[in-house]
Amino acid sequence: MYIMCYHLYLLLGVRMSGVSPQQHSKEVIIVSSVEEIQSAIVSLAPEEYARLRSWFIERDWEQWDQQIEADTQAGKLDFLIAEAMAEKAQGHLRDL
Repeated sequence: MYIMCYHLYLLLGVRMSGVSPQQHSKEVIIVSSVEEIQSAIVSLAPEEYARLRSWFIERDWEQWDQQIEADTQAGKLDFLIAEAMAEKAQGHLRDL
């Protein structure tokens, strides 16, 4: 939970202990529960909320890519190749 909060604060340009100060930074209390994080998010200015949403969207896509790569390396998606090859062999595929 601490790491998530740390990244949230960095994203918002907030200064924490051990983090180099940024222009117009402010001190905050480290939150440790989902409820505290939700409360902090609700209080964000619209432009800060938009930055946070963009960060979460990018993070979701990065995690998705990592999971797909891991699943591919582990052979968990091989069944898709087999299905596609079977469809091709049966003549069910068409050129786009």
